[in-house]
Amino acid sequence: MYIYKYQRMLLFMTLLFSLLMPHSAFAAPAEETTKQIEELKQDIQQLKANDEVYKDIREEIKNYNDFMQQKNTDLSSTFNLFITMITFLFTVIGAGFFYFAGQSKKETKEELARELAQSKEESERALKKAQIEIQTSFETQLQEMRTKTEQEFKKILDWEFNTFKQMINNEIVFKSTRILLVAPEEETKRMEREELMSIRQRGIDQIEPMEFDLVSLKTKLESENYDILIYRFLDDVSTPDATKIVDLLINGKYEIPYIVYNDPNHWFQKDVKQKLISYHWYTFANHPITLVSYLFSLAYAYNKNQPVSRRSILFSEDKHE
Repeated sequence: MYIYKYQRMLLFMTLLFSLLMPHSAFAAPAEETTKQIEELKQDIQQLKANDEVYKDIREEIKNYNDFMQQKNTDLSSTFNLFITMITFLFTVIGAGFFYFAGQSKKETKEELARELAQSKEESERALKKAQIEIQTSFETQLQEMRTKTEQEFKKILDWEFNTFKQMINNEIVFKSTRILLVAPEEETKRMEREELMSIRQRGIDQIEPMEFDLVSLKTKLESENYDILIYRFLDDVSTPDATKIVDLLINGKYEIPYIVYNDPNHWFQKDVKQKLISYHWYTFANHPITLVSYLFSLAYAYNKNQPVSRRSILFSEDKHE
């Protein structure tokens, strides 16, 4: 169509050109005009041929467009079908998933409930067992502590009781100890104000003084039960009396402690010392504190109210003058 329009336009312009040309142009040779016409015809023929080619091309393009449109239509139909199938498939799968998920969820809830119940029972059993163990352990520890405390308390009570008993016993012993003091009357009065007062204040108060008289002393030792005998040694004049008492004790087979209480500045002669230590239960004291210490030790060990096994103090020769 466009080719025909182009040919008519070309022919019209050629004729118009020929008419508008100057006169001299009409005088041109006929051969040239003919030649131009022929060339124009050839161009027209060529244009017609090209038009045919263009028509074929347009036809092919139209067919291709129709084919592609058909293909697009088919493809769209296929794609829509595919989408429909995929949608249906996902719908089925989703329904199945939700169905089974619902079933699984229900089963999971039931299983979880069973596990929770089982776990709760196990926890309760474990807790009860732990409570029993703790209670048993606590009771055991409490019993052990109670037993230990009772034992410790019993030990303390026993110790306190024994101590208290010992104190009472010592007090009884000291109170019951009988001491015979042989000394001049004036010296006895002085000792009453000093050594004997201190001794009585500490619990030993049965102290019987007498002046030296060998016969009276023998009578007293035979008739009365004395625990300790004290002789107050003043100077060398007292030596014969001291040794006579030793002979009396040895001959009478006495086991009464014999204390010679002398002045710290006095030293016994060797023969006197040998005579004194010949009596196994002899000792001496040369200071008031030594006298008090010996009296209480001997009162506890040699009180005749005490068992013989407790009379464990022995006298040796290692005496300082």
